[in-house]
Amino acid sequence: MEVYPVSYLWNILSPTLPWRKTKWKTFYKKEKEKVNHSARTLSSKFYSEKRLENFDKSITGIADLIIENDLGTTILDFKTGKIYSDAINESGITEQVIKKEYEVQLKLYAHLYFLMNGVYPKALFIVTLSNDFIEVEFKNSECEVIYSEVLSFLTTTNLFITNNDMDAIANPSIENCKYCSYRPACSFYSIWLTANFEGVNDLFGIIEKVNTFNNDTLGLQLRADNKQILINGLQVSNKERFESLIGKNVTLYNLKKTRQSLNATANNFTVIYE
Repeated sequence: MEVYPVSYLWNILSPTLPWRKTKWKTFYKKEKEKVNHSARTLSSKFYSEKRLENFDKSITGIADLIIENDLGTTILDFKTGKIYSDAINESGITEQVIKKEYEVQLKLYAHLYFLMNGVYPKALFIVTLSNDFIEVEFKNSECEVIYSEVLSFLTTTNLFITNNDMDAIANPSIENCKYCSYRPACSFYSIWLTANFEGVNDLFGIIEKVNTFNNDTLGLQLRADNKQILINGLQVSNKERFESLIGKNVTLYNLKKTRQSLNATANNFTVIYE
C-alpha cells in the first residue's frame, strides 16, 4: 500500500472531528510497517464522509472513510462509544461481541458500495477512540440479505403510512424509544411509559408533594405504579406551577436517573407535560 503523508490525510478529514487525525496517523504507521518488506507500490484513493446509496436513493448511508487501491476497497467507520455487548455462547459462557447494529451498518454499507461500483469491498473496520481497528468479517450474501430486509421494512412502513395505519407501525420499547426526540409527542410511547418507565430517562406519575430546598431548588414527590419516586433539581421559580399540579398525572422527560434507583435529577433538557 502506498503510504501518504499524514498531512495529506488530515486535509480530507473534517476539522470538526480532530480526534480522527490521530486515528489515521496511527493507522498509516501500522500499514507502513506491514508493507516495508514489499517493493510493490499501489495507487490508493481516499474518500472521506462518502455517501453510499441504492439506485433510487431510498436507502443511503455515510461511510466515514473509504480507501480504494489495487488490492480492493476498505470501508472504515468511527465509533466513540462502547463497541461490544455481552452475549452467551453455546457453552453458556458470557463473551463480548461487536454490537449487532454496528455489524449491520457496515454490512449494509458494503452492499450499497456493491450497488454503486459492481464489486464488494475487501474489508470492513470499526475504528475506536483508543486507536483500535476492529475488523468486521462478512460474506457478500450476508450483506445482500441485510439490504433486502431493510428494503422490505421500508416498503412495508411506507404502505402503513399510505393507509394511515399508525397502530401497525408503533412499537414502543426501550431500544426503539430511549433516544427518540419525538417521545413527548408520541401517544403510543406515552401509554407504554405508564408501565415501563424503569428502563428509560422519563417518568409518569402523580405529583404528591413539592419540596423547597436550601439551595433554591425544588423536589417533587411522585407516585408511579405504586412506587414513590423523588425528583430533585427543579427550578424554584416553578413552585406555584408544580403545587397547582399536586394530585394530577404528569410526565417528565429527559431526567438523569440515580443508579440502582428510580429517583432522578432534572437538568436543562428536562421537560414536563401534564
